[in-house]
Amino acid sequence: AQRLYEYAQNGNFEQESTYWFAESRKQIRPLPIDKIGGENTIAQAKTVSITLNCEETKALLTQVPAAYHTQINHVLLAALLQAFQQWTGESQLLIDLEAHGREDIFPNIDLSRTVGWFTTIFPVLLHQPETTDNVANLDAVKQQLQEIPNHGINNGVLRYLGDEEIKQQLQNMPPAEVRFNYL
Repeated sequence: AQRLYEYAQNGNFEQESTYWFAESRKQIRPLPIDKIGGENTIAQAKTVSITLNCEETKALLTQVPAAYHTQINHVLLAALLQAFQQWTGESQLLIDLEAHGREDIFPNIDLSRTVGWFTTIFPVLLHQPETTDNVANLDAVKQQLQEIPNHGINNGVLRYLGDEEIKQQLQNMPPAEVRFNYL
């Protein structure tokens, strides 16, 4: 914790600030809702459950990523982006991406034997390319995820340990209404 605090105070986050404060992130429209001012409770929630068979699961987890040199989360995020685009008509989606939080930012600290839950949650703005080609969509999502500086960990560093001006700027950014975590 002490090293992380020192890192936040001494780090050079200029390039990352440009990414986190991009103008396109400030122009996100809220997701459509059924009833403005309606109840937002668990009792009002609906669940949609879909199950894949063994063959479909194997294809999703191994064959598709191997064929397109991607990871499973790229495939799932491309599908999520496509589904939201079909629903909302918007070509971009702001999501909070949750990651393991054990990024290798300190060369002399080994977290491999550390017990505990580490998590980083950071906003990712995904853009749907103007194509119906699933492979192009997958490649676009993969590229966008690769552009995230330091796998997103410094967003939390800036948000919680950065100087007051940066913390306030991050608080003023539109919040994501969708969170994605692939375990």
